Amino acid sequence: MKRFTLAAIFCIAALHALAQIPNPSFEYWTGSNPNLWHSTSSSQFPYVSQTDTAHDNMYGLRSSVITSGGFHTISPIWSTVNAGSTFFFPCDCRPDALRFWYILHPTGGEGIVATVSGKQGSLGMAGNSLTFTNATDVYTEAILPIYYTQGGNADSMTIVFSMQGFPGTADYHQGAYFIIDDLSFGSATSVEKLSSGFATLEFVSVLNNTATIVYTLNQHSDIQLNIYDATGRLVKSVLNLRQASGRYKAVEDFTSLANGVYFCRLTVDGENFTKAFVVSY
Repeated sequence: MKRFTLAAIFCIAALHALAQIPNPSFEYWTGSNPNLWHSTSSSQFPYVSQTDTAHDNMYGLRSSVITSGGFHTISPIWSTVNAGSTFFFPCDCRPDALRFWYILHPTGGEGIVATVSGKQGSLGMAGNSLTFTNATDVYTEAILPIYYTQGGNADSMTIVFSMQGFPGTADYHQGAYFIIDDLSFGSATSVEKLSSGFATLEFVSVLNNTATIVYTLNQHSDIQLNIYDATGRLVKSVLNLRQASGRYKAVEDFTSLANGVYFCRLTVDGENFTKAFVVSY
């Protein structure tokens, strides 16, 4: 049976964990790679490059499709302590999620693949991977939840970014690129808005894979009730209608939702109210 847990409504940054990600804002570079990160990028094949299109500080990391030998190719970028290592960095931590900011410019349906893994000694005990496909010319926050197979902290972790072709292949197209910046470990939820003078999104609860969503309307309104995954992709449309003022309960089957962070969004006359929840078995 799936377990649904309401997430906290505040983002609390894990500052000690943030410092453990190597060069998280890509401010420091040596040659073709940011310090403490590794790729096959070179001056001849600049898969990875420094960009001053930064989210907050001076620089960000740009990853581009390059034509080599008549083929469109890419290079993953790994966090590491030094090139040639196992690409894991020390981390006495148990973060809920990897958070980062990105710009995505696909030319043929490409997406950003973000992967995080954690170990205790040589035993893998944490990880997740998601593909983010929402094209955006402005920085957008991404959240990659981290799942654990056992208790305790990870003593080392690795982070990998790569590009996925469409649909889920190595079919890349010239001109496609993404930019990432300001990585951090922290909460798996975003700041939520739950009420205003027009409406209140009260709660989401689940019993036996059936979700109950309760909300209140303070006036006659056009409403939409939708469920989004952590990448911002619409995964379920629950309601789209006009309702009178009052307190309402929507009941929906959530058995089709895979493990992950989701957002329940109530839109009332164009104003959004959002509540996050986590699905896990």
